[in-house]
Amino acid sequence: MTVVECEDPQDYKVGMSLSWNNMRIVIYKKALKALGWPKYIRFLFNAREKKICIQASKFSDQDSVVLPDYLTRKKCELNSINMIMLIWALYDLKKEKTYQLSGIAYKGYNLVEFNVSEAKCTQPKEKGIVIEA
Repeated sequence: MTVVECEDPQDYKVGMSLSWNNMRIVIYKKALKALGWPKYIRFLFNAREKKICIQASKFSDQDSVVLPDYLTRKKCELNSINMIMLIWALYDLKKEKTYQLSGIAYKGYNLVEFNVSEAKCTQPKEKGIVIEA
């Protein structure tokens, strides 16, 4: 795979967060933009290498997640108890925590990749301020 070529390398640094407390996956705008603002996505998991990939899909199938139509916002929030429980079990994450993941977009694959072992663990502090744990 080759990293997306662009004028500013920061353009394709992408992000996502995972929250146990809210049972929510948040995919940030740069990741959605790198995927071409898809209507459907697939999550791909590699527990051995501790990676999560999101791949744009043109079709709805049993493995696809349908994204909401309001994708022009700064993020896309997906609530899935089953998906969060699967991710926490596969990657042995601490419950009651939220994780911020940085990733890379790949050219020609409609894919963004996140390394879970590099995730930053965050927790809410008073008045909604987030601190690194």
